[in-house]
Amino acid sequence: MCRLKIGLVSSFPPAKCGIANYSAKLVEALNSFVDLRNVFVFAEITDYQLEIGSPANIVRVWRRNSSRCFLSIFGHVMSKRVDIVHIQHEYLLYGGPYHSGFFPMLPLLLRLFGKKLVITMHSVVPRFFLKRSFFEKYGAGQKLVALKRLFTIAMTRLSVIFSSRVIVHTEVAKNTLIKDYGATAEKIQVIPLGIDLHSFRYTRKDAKRRLGLDGVNVLLFFGFIHPGKGVENAFRGLPKILKKYPNTKLIVAGTCHRNLNSKGRAYINYLERLSESLQLKHSVQFTNEFVPDNDVPLYFAAADICILPYTEQGIVGASAVLSMAASYGKPVVASKIYRFSDVVDGENGLLVPCGDVDALAEAVIDLLSDPSLQKKISQRLRRLARRNDWKNVSRSTLALYVELLNSADIGTFQELDST
Repeated sequence: MCRLKIGLVSSFPPAKCGIANYSAKLVEALNSFVDLRNVFVFAEITDYQLEIGSPANIVRVWRRNSSRCFLSIFGHVMSKRVDIVHIQHEYLLYGGPYHSGFFPMLPLLLRLFGKKLVITMHSVVPRFFLKRSFFEKYGAGQKLVALKRLFTIAMTRLSVIFSSRVIVHTEVAKNTLIKDYGATAEKIQVIPLGIDLHSFRYTRKDAKRRLGLDGVNVLLFFGFIHPGKGVENAFRGLPKILKKYPNTKLIVAGTCHRNLNSKGRAYINYLERLSESLQLKHSVQFTNEFVPDNDVPLYFAAADICILPYTEQGIVGASAVLSMAASYGKPVVASKIYRFSDVVDGENGLLVPCGDVDALAEAVIDLLSDPSLQKKISQRLRRLARRNDWKNVSRSTLALYVELLNSADIGTFQELDST
């Protein structure tokens, strides 16, 4: 068993977000290879009363939107004398646009003090998407767009420069960092988003019965709800599906993300009004809550098709929901955007033009009409899940740690001199 001492900087359960879940799964999977008593998670201080048990050391040291956030993380990381630091990066993970802008200070300090550093960039934004509409959508306002664009480019570029290695989940993300942010190919490693290999606790018939959906074709939208998810297009396509398969129901399982709470709530209200105007009251069901972990298998088991009608094209990253659909072997219909096009290829799911309501409806109808196609896609997705299961992902991540500790860094400060 590896005796490496690891420091992981991330949100962590009971926080409810994709990064927290990712880190918890990574820690759990690393248990096969390292002594978790040597793993320290420098996590967000939460308002939740219940602490989730973990054999790793959970050290809650930072708050979102705090001026001391990164200094606090740095101090605690140094005090534990870890061999390697692995930081989870998402643009708004550590706070709003202002506070998140100071993120590069953390990797800079850690590198100045001799730490080997891995940053997982869960999302990357191509430079041509850094426009007024992008900054407005993510709460940065409409003014000084040119300055905000330069600042975002600099923040991303410096984060890459100050790291020892950067992990991304897709080849598209790697190519974006190389082309748009000047990263060297040797510095970027593609490690897919981990997938749980779920055992099937429920049959589809049993799951539908438990959810009161006996005999219904179930379309599942799962995850956080915000305007970039395109749920309105699923609603607009549903009447066409209902004409062919009237006994169909769309389940919207999730709620708004805490970081986009006001906009998310307004969007859900809009969806509820749209459902009424399209007379979909009996064909759409909202859970209006974060689905508890114990109930997730129930919803996926009940689903005939998972739909991912996302409209946000400006972010390159992996999809946790797509990974979950793969783990349960559920046929997928998704928008043709960066987030999905690196994984969904027509053989393991159907891609439709972004925002094309008719194409979305037709793809769903094609799947409902062809059980053999559903089965073929399901089998291919399960193969993908086995290839990218968390044990394989954690093994690749640990191999990267070991490689770093046994090698020289790739020109970090020489890169800075060349910019």
